[in-house]
Amino acid sequence: MDYYDHIKLAVNFMEKHLRDDIHVEDVSKNAFQSRWHFQRIFRYVTGYSVYTYLKKRRLTEAGNDLILGKDKIIDIALKYQYTTPESFLRAFRSEFGVNPSEYRKHSEHRNFSKLEIDSLRDGIRIDGTRIKTQIVTKNEFVLMGK
Repeated sequence: MDYYDHIKLAVNFMEKHLRDDIHVEDVSKNAFQSRWHFQRIFRYVTGYSVYTYLKKRRLTEAGNDLILGKDKIIDIALKYQYTTPESFLRAFRSEFGVNPSEYRKHSEHRNFSKLEIDSLRDGIRIDGTRIKTQIVTKNEFVLMGK
């Protein structure tokens, strides 16, 4: 198993438990990594912290529930682990730029989809930096220092 496999396990775990009260410790245990190491590798490979990814996915699913359902906003907030309507409102407004009630009426909807880890295996990060990795073999050389 390489890092991508561990992150794929973690992403699948988070997707399955978006409505549950999960923390980074739970995700890292499911990926068979220590919390510190897992957070570092997850951010390097995906460009997002674990909490940011989880927040973006929860808010996207909450936005989909707002559009497709008739549930009250407070019920949707509680469903996606927001303890108060105010915290949900602040997070939603910072992510989408509008209140949840206005989001229902908009014709444009943004969507943060699930990360596809297999597409990241070639070394391209998804945060826009487009870093390609390449292994280069060099001839032997000697380093000296003081």
